Amino acid sequence: MVESIHLEGFDEQSGLDETLTGAAEGFLERMLPLAASDRLLIVADSQGFRIAEAIDRVASNTQAEICTAFVPVWRQVNERGFSRLVACARDCSVLISAVSSFHEYADFRKSLLDAARSCGARIVHMPGLHFQDFCKYEALSNYEEMEQLGLIVGNQLRTAESIVIVTKTHDGEEHTLRLELADWPVHIWTGEAEPGFVTNFPTGEVFVSPKSRSASGTLVLNGSAHHCCLRGKEEVVLHVSEGRLEVDRIASDNDLVNQRILRLNNDLKTAASANPCSMFVCELGVGLNRAIDELCGENIIDEKAWGTAHIALGGNVPFGGDVECSYNHDLIFYPSEIRADRQPIAGWEPTRRKEFR
Repeated sequence: MVESIHLEGFDEQSGLDETLTGAAEGFLERMLPLAASDRLLIVADSQGFRIAEAIDRVASNTQAEICTAFVPVWRQVNERGFSRLVACARDCSVLISAVSSFHEYADFRKSLLDAARSCGARIVHMPGLHFQDFCKYEALSNYEEMEQLGLIVGNQLRTAESIVIVTKTHDGEEHTLRLELADWPVHIWTGEAEPGFVTNFPTGEVFVSPKSRSASGTLVLNGSAHHCCLRGKEEVVLHVSEGRLEVDRIASDNDLVNQRILRLNNDLKTAASANPCSMFVCELGVGLNRAIDELCGENIIDEKAWGTAHIALGGNVPFGGDVECSYNHDLIFYPSEIRADRQPIAGWEPTRRKEFR
């Protein structure tokens, strides 16, 4: 059975083509192969509409039961529509979420994903992904290479007790951030989704949650954050104490950099005032996808770029941690070195910024 739900306020025109349909076929084959017994729920707004439409078209050729829900992007989903979507999520075995990455919709996204996780669904989440990037990274990503690298990096992080991240400013000043690891899962996102867990597309990262309040030190942010790319010598030093980012100390000597990170600064301060837990360092991840050769300001893409690393702020309960918060914000950077129990991460090496610019 195929069902389509258009919630009030959604209005978008069809836009299928062969390239997009082919990407949807490859995506389902590699990440979410469907069985006749599967109940697939696809949720999208206007940004993810074409992706959802293509996946719906391809999935309709299987025996799986399909429900595709289109939601409005610039307004909150009304209570009745929200309840209906959450009920569908609790009953699905596969969820694909292709909604925008605006922080205003963090609670909606979290509720949807939590409902699907509670019933053991396989979940792929692609907030803010444009259909052109969906086609590009489905075609170019080397899943076999990422899987092999993911196992090597994941095994090293799994046995480590501490992590040291070394970053440098453009003039060579060294900064160090230290984290302690708990006995929590190491997540390897390089391919097929697993029951009860969320993964992303594009794929290609290994990440782990540190012990709460263990992160301490400084880190040079020289890559990207939400809708913000730092170019050339642009950078800002972040200060972390007892696991929490000191948001009031985010500033640069460069006025242009301060203007560029103004939105980031405002987003972080708004999140911190709403929930102090949103400033906890909740994740360390490394990128494994060589197909991503330029940062664009979209977390969902940039955090997978080969040779970059990222810390995330906010909640990590869905990933095995203990910080409960709907907010999750990635800060992507080019490290000089990452050491797990004093040993460089095997099979992976940092990328210099000049290789991206």
